Amino acid sequence: MFVSMFMNVIYLAINSILIFGLLGFPQLGVKGTAISTGISRTVALLVILSIMYKRIPLKIKLKDYLTSDRTQIKKILKIGIPAASEQLCYNASQLVITSMIAVLGAAALTTRVYTQSVNSYIVLFGLAKGQGTQILIGHKVGARDFDGAYRQLLKSLRYSFTLTFGIAVLICFFRESLLSIFTDNKEIISMGSKLLLFCFILEPGRTFNLVVISSLRAAGDTTISVKMAVISMWGICVPLAYFLGIHLGIGLPGIWIAFIVDEWVRGITMFFRWKSRAWEKKVLVQNQVSPTA
Repeated sequence: MFVSMFMNVIYLAINSILIFGLLGFPQLGVKGTAISTGISRTVALLVILSIMYKRIPLKIKLKDYLTSDRTQIKKILKIGIPAASEQLCYNASQLVITSMIAVLGAAALTTRVYTQSVNSYIVLFGLAKGQGTQILIGHKVGARDFDGAYRQLLKSLRYSFTLTFGIAVLICFFRESLLSIFTDNKEIISMGSKLLLFCFILEPGRTFNLVVISSLRAAGDTTISVKMAVISMWGICVPLAYFLGIHLGIGLPGIWIAFIVDEWVRGITMFFRWKSRAWEKKVLVQNQVSPTA
């Protein structure tokens, strides 16, 4: 967290210098932004590497970067590939839906961008809770404390819903003021304000996915989320978005309804997957102990 904050401070400082030509530097505009991004991320990488070397008790040698353990790589890819596939599926579906929104006009596309920028602040808390829960459940699963892992997910969900609802209330209350930061176009502010009201329903469903799917990954149950992503995103969200938003002419509210249905269908399915405790079998299969251990 502190490295990220440090990186952003450097990014903003160099941005100001290179974009506006401060301290005798030329005004580089967008090119300056690209340069500041590269410099700030390189500095952050060096800092985080330094911390890693200090925190890891074993001495890291050059050959450690050049050799690999195939067994460990297979385990990593078994979790990483499904996670990447799910994200790829989501990005592809959003690309198609964005093309639908573009058909509705520039105002609709702009409204979507501004609304999602505000919504992202709700998503951040759910994402943080999901990542934290994933670490805790990983520890409990590794210690064979399946009951503890099971209860931890339910506890995290309660906290996540409370936090998500609280942030959603604040954003909905100040929704017009927040959108006014981006634009003074009354049409965009009006439509964006209506869409932000949907976050009361949309964000709890998204919280389901962020927290539960992260926990299933920590337990090694990775393929179910990819299957549900394909079924829900491409079998429900994309067709429903077109039907409501374009075919019936409801526009952005219709597309947002499709988002809500998708998040809740996947979220509830993942929740019942967790409740079934089928993930325990995945853990046992992946971590069989040899008789001589």
